[in-house]
Amino acid sequence: MNYKLIHNEQALQEYINILPDLKVNEGYFLILIARKKWFPESNITSAHKLKRETVSSKDKIIKTIRQWEIEEGLYTSGDIPIPSANLGVYMGYNPKSQYSAAFELIEKCLAAIKSQQYNINIKSMANDVIQGSNGTKNFMDIRLHA
Repeated sequence: MNYKLIHNEQALQEYINILPDLKVNEGYFLILIARKKWFPESNITSAHKLKRETVSSKDKIIKTIRQWEIEEGLYTSGDIPIPSANLGVYMGYNPKSQYSAAFELIEKCLAAIKSQQYNINIKSMANDVIQGSNGTKNFMDIRLHA
């Protein structure tokens, strides 16, 4: 049995259809995350980023998520298998800029080298930078506090 991340493909496709088309050097950033609050009965710690991926076109979103639907029990928190109920996929609705991320990644890499940092994880650094590199802003969050 595999993890099931897409529970309503039609609704997901409708969401993807309203997303703006990507411009040059933009991508959509997806994160597979496990959160304890979604299924508190599990023995996992609070939150885990399990997978992060940038897709260069809207038609790759569902395919990428499907690739994450691996055999149940292979995602773990320490040695504890993560239940399906703890998993979710986040995807930003505004594209991320690969172009601006490239410059920031160069700066982060140089800083790591200059400070003689050990155990550099370039892929993780790149994902961190991409996640924060806003591209075209098509939508805006409005948060109201009481």
